[in-house]
Amino acid sequence: MKDDRLRIGLIGCGHMGSYYAHNIAKNPDVEITICCDPSPEKLERFREKWNISNSTTDWTEVISFKPDGII
Repeated sequence: MKDDRLRIGLIGCGHMGSYYAHNIAKNPDVEITICCDPSPEKLERFREKWNISNSTTDWTEVISFKPDGII
């Protein structure tokens, strides 16, 4: 069965990133598949908190991951 969820790449794991992640988590048809932040420590905490399987400190990797949308 095909997974029809909307796949989002999130750049920036600060206050606005948390706001977006909080609201995306409310919708079962949308998931953050990759997140990005220049701070490895902040990135790891964010990834664990929101259960995001992929993360990077290089924003170009978010684009190459080919999500359906990027915020």
